[in-house]
Amino acid sequence: MTAKWIPHKLTEENKHVRVECSRQLLDILEGGFSNIITGDETWVYFFTVSSKEQNKVWIGKEEQRPQIVRTSRFSKKRMFCVFYTVDGCIARIVVPEGKTVNGEFYGNEVLPNVFKKFREIRNRKTVQNVMLHHDNALPHKHQLVKRLLQQEQVNLLPHSPYSPDLSPCDFFLFPRLKKELAGRSYNEVNSLARGIQAVVDSIPKEDYYKSFEDWKRRLKICIEVQGNYFEGLV
Repeated sequence: MTAKWIPHKLTEENKHVRVECSRQLLDILEGGFSNIITGDETWVYFFTVSSKEQNKVWIGKEEQRPQIVRTSRFSKKRMFCVFYTVDGCIARIVVPEGKTVNGEFYGNEVLPNVFKKFREIRNRKTVQNVMLHHDNALPHKHQLVKRLLQQEQVNLLPHSPYSPDLSPCDFFLFPRLKKELAGRSYNEVNSLARGIQAVVDSIPKEDYYKSFEDWKRRLKICIEVQGNYFEGLV
């Protein structure tokens, strides 16, 4: 039996925070999630090899097992910021080459774009009382971001540290996106962006909705296992 991969070695304090945060979030989600926006940033390779499962093939007894080169961490890639609601993806933002997602970029470029798209899709004049969920990355906690959320009257949902298993982008959208992109090759960022857009647009609306229901289920399990990681139990 191989060792189980976990994102972080949790302390008792980490577990306590995960439980308390899960309780808070669960109370909020039980009231509905039509006004919740969740999102994050992720690296996407211009070419990603298929998974082991996708690479299974039938071969004859005398045939050699096919070989596929693993994607190198030095392979060409670009960072994207993706946000979605129960209705589907509302924003897909390409981070310029050579630029990182710092507090200024996140507060001046990413979130204003996300809120603009949300207003357009929902035919709203403001994003007042909308709830935003993102993780605890340093750019997300920048003072500029805090001021923007206060100015727009957007409520920030809690998220416990070291908890990708409780982040919808990490347990639902990004794995699905990268699985769909596996085996495809793109020669420039615009075609990669179109490929990403095509994938997120192809995901049925009910699947986006189900991810929020799954979020609630995961929060309940986190509470039941007293804050420990629970992959393999869901």
